Amino acid sequence: MSPAPAPAGASCLGQLSLDRTVIPVRAKLAIGLERTALILGLLFTFYHMIMVFGVFQESLEHYTNHLTGALIIAGIGALAVSLRSVREGWIFRFLVPSLLLVLLVLGAIATGYIRLGLERLETLATFLAPIDMVIGGMLLAAIIGFTWATWGVVVTVVVSIAILYFFFGQHLWGPLAHFGFDPTYVMSYLGMGLTAGLFKWVPLSADTIFLFMVFGALVNRIHVHMLFMELGKAIGNAVRGGVAYPAVVGSALIGTVTGNSIGNVVLTGSMTIPLMKRFGYSPANAAAIEAVASSGGQIMPPIMGLGIFIMAAFLNVPYIDAALRGTIPAILYFVGVGIAVFFLTRSRGIQHSLLNVDWRLAARLAPTFVISFAVLMGLLLRRYSENYAAFFAIATMLGLAIFQGPQRPSLREVLRGLAEGGITGAQLAVLVIAAGALAQTVEITNFSEIAYALLSHTVLGTNTLVALLVAMFFVIVLGTGMPTAIAYVQIGRAHV
Repeated sequence: MSPAPAPAGASCLGQLSLDRTVIPVRAKLAIGLERTALILGLLFTFYHMIMVFGVFQESLEHYTNHLTGALIIAGIGALAVSLRSVREGWIFRFLVPSLLLVLLVLGAIATGYIRLGLERLETLATFLAPIDMVIGGMLLAAIIGFTWATWGVVVTVVVSIAILYFFFGQHLWGPLAHFGFDPTYVMSYLGMGLTAGLFKWVPLSADTIFLFMVFGALVNRIHVHMLFMELGKAIGNAVRGGVAYPAVVGSALIGTVTGNSIGNVVLTGSMTIPLMKRFGYSPANAAAIEAVASSGGQIMPPIMGLGIFIMAAFLNVPYIDAALRGTIPAILYFVGVGIAVFFLTRSRGIQHSLLNVDWRLAARLAPTFVISFAVLMGLLLRRYSENYAAFFAIATMLGLAIFQGPQRPSLREVLRGLAEGGITGAQLAVLVIAAGALAQTVEITNFSEIAYALLSHTVLGTNTLVALLVAMFFVIVLGTGMPTAIAYVQIGRAHV
């Protein structure tokens, strides 16, 4: 069993209500850790914003700093959440926090060792000393532990099995076995090679994804998400089933800047689910509409969540090109959700209700979103780097937020938004790092090709349609329990 996860979008860190049954000492420690995570998240954000304008260090040093910061911030956040737990039993009260603390220490030691020995490790990547093997094991343990604490059991089990397969897969029987690799070779690719395994997609996280997450986090803190809800109300007034359409439209618009289904639920669900229940939708239907609509947030361009970045890396195409090609499918998805809502409303006999739209509020907030979004898209289409485009979009959003009148954010809200973006980026980086180890195993051992060949060639035959059907099957099955990125890594390599 896992502790209460703090998924991407867990930038709500520090806002959790304190249960009266929590031991005071544990509560104080949790509060202190949450504040520490917010401070470190803010510093982490500032660091990446500075790095947009000049690499003061070699790239490998920057990526090691990113890994170190992500590991520490995610570890502190996971430890704080475990201390907040009110589950009974010594496992949740003492063992889980103690284990996370040990992993945090091991991770800090391992990343510090790597940072100090970058030149030697880069030069002698395949000639690891025994101490290097130990450090690599410590780093793997920390990443796996924080993946479990942040993203849950399923992802952790998949990544752990992949790593074990890389080390010991030669002992399996039949076609599933690989040729076997020396443990030093495996560790050089998984943990200590600096350009593979855990480091495989660190550049993707540091140079492409991170500031996008900050941009998305600011949408909530500077109140821009209220604009999306008003637009959803306006569309809902024109269509039967109107009170459900703020969830659909709001999720689509929020998805353009967050690319995150969980964060999408947090931003829209707190408003739309009570609204739908009040006008006749059952709790189950209201939750289902919000969940399905928010899930589409991760396929709504331009950000589209972690999956699109990994797809672009696999296909070796510019991220913005892949994102643009996802526009029509994303629109069709939300049209489908809207049609489903329409027929659900009719089948339940829910009367059409008109909602008051605050057009003045929408007019005050629209420039902040529209102009900053235009800056983001304009720079991306002109082939500027993703971090460069995200930085100027953030700066534009913050500058325009001053003119929002009553919705103008305070300095505290802005800083908290930047800090929460840093925490979200760090937590997502942990998933990216774990996915890198999974992808490296799949790539070196050819496991995905083996699995695909066994299914398609021996069972279904070979042609393009079969390949698409097999891919669809795996996507649906894996998607029931895993984040998009991990599901794609497992099948994407075989179909590229």
